[in-house]
Amino acid sequence: MRIINIDLRLLEYPLETPFYPSWLPGYPQTAHRVLLLTLETDEGIKGYAAGVAFLREGAGLKDLLLPFLFGRDPMNVEEVVQIARSATFLG
Repeated sequence: MRIINIDLRLLEYPLETPFYPSWLPGYPQTAHRVLLLTLETDEGIKGYAAGVAFLREGAGLKDLLLPFLFGRDPMNVEEVVQIARSATFLG
């Protein structure tokens, strides 16, 4: 089994009232944003991961990660995590 594709989607829904996070003073949040990553294998199996998205973190992330992860064994989690961390550091 090998990784053949990565898909990223920004999921966003409005908040009823603005949220003022202490870690982003002066930047009220008017929506909840989540970046959903879908990893697909050559056997048709998909894996999912999600993380908080404040701005446009996902822009270009697929183009950055896919060359590093394409053809890798998704069951080797330690290697995939190490490669992803290296790719984001180097990219």
